[in-house]
Amino acid sequence: MQVQTNKLTEHLSLALKPCYLVFGDEPFLCQQALDEIRKAAKQHGFEERIQLTQDKQFDWNELHSQGQTQSLFSSQQLIELELPDASPGRDGGAALQSFIASQSPDQCLLVFGPRINKTTQSTKWFKALEKHGVFVPIYTPDRDRLPNYIQQRARVHNVQLDNSALAQLSLWYEGNLLALEQALMKLSLQEPNRLAPWTAHEIEQNASDQSRYDI
Repeated sequence: MQVQTNKLTEHLSLALKPCYLVFGDEPFLCQQALDEIRKAAKQHGFEERIQLTQDKQFDWNELHSQGQTQSLFSSQQLIELELPDASPGRDGGAALQSFIASQSPDQCLLVFGPRINKTTQSTKWFKALEKHGVFVPIYTPDRDRLPNYIQQRARVHNVQLDNSALAQLSLWYEGNLLALEQALMKLSLQEPNRLAPWTAHEIEQNASDQSRYDI
């Protein structure tokens, strides 16, 4: 099953699947998706969080042992596994398939890493996990879709933008969504009760004013 990021909140409000796969090339959007899943898992009682990272010293038996170990602190566990190279290798793929086949209902598996290609999505380990859970692909908004994304994030912060402001922010923050988020937060904090849309001229002036102050 595949769920796009703009539908993830709705999906998590309805159910929590045994497994989530989050892979993408935009750090801010990936972090948002991971935080949403963690929050939903906690709301469903998965209070113990186990974090694993596949590095050079990682032993895949650790995943197996976590799957067999009963929690001392909570009856439900969120097991997070980071794949920095988006590839578990042959041993890892077998370990993941074994884990998902015998996964306890008191465990939720969250696997994440950089963007993956169609070849990886066709592997046995990926298909096995996706069959039992949800794949959340993360894509950076391209230039054509960026204004719509900015408008969506602006609404979250209760910030109104006219078309010139959208164009200006798109020019400034293409490829840096974290900086964009911080800029929208600043606008919201500066004039929280503002009703009129911000214009490009006002945003440029605002940035110019802020650049005059040092620490």
